[in-house]
Amino acid sequence: MRLGVLFLLLVTLGTVGAGEEAPASGPKAPEAPPLIKADPNAAVGQPHFPLPPEAFNGIDDGYDKLVNTYDAEREESDIELFPMSAILDALQNSTQQHLNANIDVNASFTRVMNHSEQFRGHVVRWNGVLQAFHETKVGTTPIWKGYTSNMMGQIISFRSLEAPPPTLTKGKSVELVGIFMKRFAYLDAEPGEHHRVTPLIFVRRVEPYVDPNAASPTDSSDNLILAIAICACLGFGFYFYLRVSDKNLKPNHFTRLREQRDPPPRRFPRIPKV
Repeated sequence: MRLGVLFLLLVTLGTVGAGEEAPASGPKAPEAPPLIKADPNAAVGQPHFPLPPEAFNGIDDGYDKLVNTYDAEREESDIELFPMSAILDALQNSTQQHLNANIDVNASFTRVMNHSEQFRGHVVRWNGVLQAFHETKVGTTPIWKGYTSNMMGQIISFRSLEAPPPTLTKGKSVELVGIFMKRFAYLDAEPGEHHRVTPLIFVRRVEPYVDPNAASPTDSSDNLILAIAICACLGFGFYFYLRVSDKNLKPNHFTRLREQRDPPPRRFPRIPKV
């Protein structure tokens, strides 16, 4: 009897337990926050700059690697896919105005090249003369690559999301506002296997450079009028000086002819009165 009761009790407990879900083996892991955070001061969806350093893990752009261990069989350095994807995503979700508002004014060419790890993901602005610009692809996505140089011989490698306007051709002055990624090396056109190290930035588009100190048409007209007035004053003053100092000039053929034709009366004795 006791054995039958115990058997029924065990069967009942097993039936109840079979209808319940087994507890989890541990606490549920929290979801990872997005790598690129939104800028609370910008329009909805636009990223915060600079981009987090974690987006650039794995980049090794030291001069020792680029110069001493560069693979001459490749035309240019590899571009790490994960950091590039983070940059492209940030550019696609940013307006040009948002990029302009987040320019790092301390990101000069020299500082970026000397301390690239401190400026990865920062928005930079550099000007130069367009030297090359052509279409390529990242996977199946078209992208434009190019190079600029300035009067100091500094070369910048860039990638652009948008095609260049027809007016931007080789030799035109352009402005680049984009996200710096890393130091970048490529084989240049010099004889031998000579590679050049430049900064690599990604931009939404390449824009014509407009000199902020350039004079407006109104200013140019005013300056022209002022220049004419100054020249007129100088010319009048020079003419007056010649008239006053004419008698002190050394005689020449023309002055001697004039003196013979009409000699100055004061150079002769007075005529006596009759």
